[in-house]
Amino acid sequence: MKRKYGYKRRITAFTAFGAACAAFICRAAVLSGAGVFLSGLLNLVRIFVYLTLFSAWGVSVSRRVVQTQPRAYLVSSAALMVFWLFVRELRWHFVEGAVLKRFLWYVYYIPILLIPLFGFLVSLSLGRGESCRLPDKTALLFIPPSALALFVLTNDLHGLVFVFPENAGMKGELDYGYGVLFRVIAVWCVLCLLLSFITLLRKCRIGRKSPLYLPLLPFALLLVYDLLYALRAPFVVGALGDFAVTECLLTALFFESCIRCGLIQSNTRYGELFGAARGLSLQIADESLCVRYSSPDPYPLTKEDMESALERPVELPGGRILECMRIKGGHAFRAKDVSALLSLRETLAEAREELSEREGLIKAEYEQEAELRRVAEQNRLYDLLNEKTGSQLDRIKELAGEYEKAESDREKKRILSETLVLGAYIKRRRDFVLLAEGGSAVTPDSLERAFDESFRSLSACGVRGAYLIDADAALTGEALTLAYDFFESVAEALLGAARYIVVNVGRADGEAFCRITSDGVCPSPPVASLYPRVRTLSGEDGGALFILPLEGGESL
Repeated sequence: MKRKYGYKRRITAFTAFGAACAAFICRAAVLSGAGVFLSGLLNLVRIFVYLTLFSAWGVSVSRRVVQTQPRAYLVSSAALMVFWLFVRELRWHFVEGAVLKRFLWYVYYIPILLIPLFGFLVSLSLGRGESCRLPDKTALLFIPPSALALFVLTNDLHGLVFVFPENAGMKGELDYGYGVLFRVIAVWCVLCLLLSFITLLRKCRIGRKSPLYLPLLPFALLLVYDLLYALRAPFVVGALGDFAVTECLLTALFFESCIRCGLIQSNTRYGELFGAARGLSLQIADESLCVRYSSPDPYPLTKEDMESALERPVELPGGRILECMRIKGGHAFRAKDVSALLSLRETLAEAREELSEREGLIKAEYEQEAELRRVAEQNRLYDLLNEKTGSQLDRIKELAGEYEKAESDREKKRILSETLVLGAYIKRRRDFVLLAEGGSAVTPDSLERAFDESFRSLSACGVRGAYLIDADAALTGEALTLAYDFFESVAEALLGAARYIVVNVGRADGEAFCRITSDGVCPSPPVASLYPRVRTLSGEDGGALFILPLEGGESL
């Protein structure tokens, strides 16, 4: 592969050299005195060869050079070379008017001023990254050549570049002198060349293995040629008198040398790249999927494998995956060894299956434990509710037995009314327990709703009632719950003996209390046994007054 690549490079170099030699022979034949027709034909062949040569070189550079900015400068230089030779050919062989001839002569200096600048900018870009760009301030370098080109194009107005004899007219270009700005142009071109040469020498000291002397040779020839041509050396003027062609050839040779030695990054050294790509199994194929480059140990691919890889990666025998990447002019294929990844995938699949089974067991254990916790919590709440309302539940059972034995409707109504009172208390008392378990406190509003439901049930027993809760008393949830429990105990004791019950919950002299007033009298021991701190007083109408402190006393 390396020899094939070197062979192609040599063929390209010999073809370009042969084309330049053919054009040189055509010029020599014209200068030797060939006939008018033959001279014209040879001139056309010669200029066609040069235009084709530099155009092809520009296209080749645009395809090969990787760096963005150097590629743009090189392509622009090739375009300027073609422009220069084309304008020169128009001036000498196709244009007759003296004014237009002189203007085309002035136009020469556009490429003369810009090509050295592009060479300097290319030298600044050497050795940099592919996407690296020169600083924006380098755009200021275009100001001097632009100004000088403008002065050249307007020379007939001021004569600062070329000085013509008086009364010479437009044909005085055969006998002219140089003005001060022409020396500035010469200094600008030499300065760009010298800066490019110095920059190139500095780049050549970075320790590369490539033949970095290659760019120095055409650059040195270019400097020597410009010096000898300025001194009008007879050999240079005679044999190499075509200044435009010689300048373009040496400049293009310098740029091409930079590409060949690696100072300007290119994508043409596939042979060397693939020769060193051992163990990667890389191949590059053209549009028809014919392999053009391959690594030393390629995986044998069929055309069907390549066609399938164009759409998605293809699994190959031996634990490999064929990947494809679209490139300019074809496709790149890589048979990637993923046997270790496939083994790891199998291991992960087994581990995933094992984890899935373990997850099922853990989930079942968790659900079982959650169910046990739910049942335990229900039992705890059930026990707590029974603890708070156990006596009422027992009484309801007794009333159920009495109801079955009762014979009169009046007795049955009494039993149902008492059951209703007990049921209302059980319902509201369980709400208080659930509020406390949920982290919420019993509020005066909750106590009001409980009193409302209890008094509605008491009304079925013929007991009227009223209540008053001081919302500003700042009573705790425990105190409010104790007040409701105390009310229920008194109400149950007064059933059948009282016609009204009045409840007052508030605070007096800084002490929270629950005061119950009734017209009925009940034995105090049942209430006093449950609430030792209760005070029982006789009312003025023969009733009873019960007062219970709500703080610092009985538990809930």
